[in-house]
Amino acid sequence: MFAVTALSATVSTLPGVGPKKAEALGRLDIRTLTDVLFHLPSRYEDRTRITPIAKLVHGVDGQIEGRVT
Repeated sequence: MFAVTALSATVSTLPGVGPKKAEALGRLDIRTLTDVLFHLPSRYEDRTRITPIAKLVHGVDGQIEGRVT
């Protein structure tokens, strides 16, 4: 079981996070594992809903699917 105290560990304890990466994350106010979990994107696009081209609306974001041959 994952201990709650581990969430207060610094990001440098993560594999692949060295001093330079930890410094870059610190500039984003990400210093602990809890900060990593709660760092949410400022904008989220749901790309799971495919819209048929005929139903696309001008000015509204949409996701299409196609094949290039």
